[in-house]
Amino acid sequence: MWAKIPLLEYLEYLQNLKFRLGSKDFNDNVNFMFIFICFMFVIYFLFYQFLKKLLIKSKVSQIKHRQSINFIWNFIFYLCCTTFLILYHNFFIKEELDVEKGKWYPKRRNLLFYKPCDMVKFKIITCILAGFNITSSVFDLIVRDVSEAISKLLFTCLIMICYSCGYENYSIVLNINLGLFNMFTELLSLLALHTEKDQISMFRVFVVFKFISWIYIFLNFLPFQYMMPTIHAHVKDFNIGLTSIFILWYISRIWCSPLLHMLQHQLYHLTAFDCQGESSLTRCLMLKDTPELKHHKNLKRAYMEVKLFHQRHQLNKLNLSEHAASATAFHTISTIKCFMTIKRKLKRIRSHHQQQNQEQQHHQQQPTKNE
Repeated sequence: MWAKIPLLEYLEYLQNLKFRLGSKDFNDNVNFMFIFICFMFVIYFLFYQFLKKLLIKSKVSQIKHRQSINFIWNFIFYLCCTTFLILYHNFFIKEELDVEKGKWYPKRRNLLFYKPCDMVKFKIITCILAGFNITSSVFDLIVRDVSEAISKLLFTCLIMICYSCGYENYSIVLNINLGLFNMFTELLSLLALHTEKDQISMFRVFVVFKFISWIYIFLNFLPFQYMMPTIHAHVKDFNIGLTSIFILWYISRIWCSPLLHMLQHQLYHLTAFDCQGESSLTRCLMLKDTPELKHHKNLKRAYMEVKLFHQRHQLNKLNLSEHAASATAFHTISTIKCFMTIKRKLKRIRSHHQQQNQEQQHHQQQPTKNE
């Protein structure tokens, strides 16, 4: 095979590929991202079919199949991606940052915005991350989680703007921290999904860990390490694209926060059928409201309504039978009373008639004696 391919044509092909990857043309970037997204959908479909067979064999409830597969898929991607980005940052970016720190007059006061020389690797990493976020937003739209889908699309715009500005260190460090956070939360969600309802203490532990990780990332790390330096740096440069997209994405993450989720549970989840946790705050915070779960709750609600209607019908029949029995007994007692009254009246009439006959006989006997 290699003998049939001339060496010059092979080198020309590699040079053309490197030129395509290093090109900043919008059409080339869109084509590369489209190919990667199609590849991700194919890999996800094969992964879904394989893992679904394993879940069926392990007798996991069918309601949990889609969520379990999505959690495992996201966890594996974040694990691989975060591990690769940590190694990439240590071997390729950290050395340049150390050299820049040793200079008397560094190019940037804040090395977070340091621009590397090689944009080919940065383009590949950015397209992979953007493609994964786009596919994840599509999956969120399928399960009708619009807020999460919008948040991931805004994050895709954020890392694409980082690529267009050349902020490799900015994008890599941000994705490393968010990858660790997402990996931890996906693992917690997977464990909570397969935890029994009665284990309330386990759900409380999961919620505590989720709140601690969210508060650390979105109330401690991002505002001070990213938002303030971004606003300060781009106010001077009059580049409001990165700042505005970052603020919009941060607001969307606050909107999807467990704090607002808890407030929503207190305000709108008035019955067990309105809440995916069945009136349990900890289970509601850890579980996602998917179409399968909604369908299961609707079936359960319909079954309970039919059962309640049947019980009411049986109770009404029992009340009617008791009423009919009491009415029959009342009529029987009334008939007996009436019969006894008539009998007493007949007895009185008979006794009165006998007295009259005796008096007549007595009056007839008196004249005969006088004669």
